[in-house]
Amino acid sequence: MDIITSKLSFSFSVHVTEEFEKNMTALSNLTKGTNEDQAIISKSRLEGGYGNPIEFVEVSYTKNAAIEKIIKIVSSRLTDANKELLGSEFENRFDLRRNTFFIRFDKNAIYDDKILITDSSNVIKLTIRLRAFTKQANFKNYLTDKGVIA
Repeated sequence: MDIITSKLSFSFSVHVTEEFEKNMTALSNLTKGTNEDQAIISKSRLEGGYGNPIEFVEVSYTKNAAIEKIIKIVSSRLTDANKELLGSEFENRFDLRRNTFFIRFDKNAIYDDKILITDSSNVIKLTIRLRAFTKQANFKNYLTDKGVIA
């Protein structure tokens, strides 16, 4: 195999009007069945435009079993139309310098256990970091084989 997923992370903001636990429960809709002990959770305090506190949260996975499980969950929940959209937008969503693919999910939809791809600001962002072992590695084909894009 010439490509592996080296890290998978979710990031989101928790505003003063939101509950941290509600956000984590929503995130669990995308990580069901993974060992929570394998999640690395980091939080940072930010300040919003009007001085309101915002908590920025990143939940990362580096263990292959957890990464594969989450990719299967996400790919099984994406519609064919979503996968086609992600495939057609691959060049805009893939950072070639970092070998990283990004998907932004509507946070409110995830609260309701639905997946909706969006470009809005109230999101849970999925970051898939890939590692290539050859110069000929085809990241788009890899993500297609994983069922994330079409």
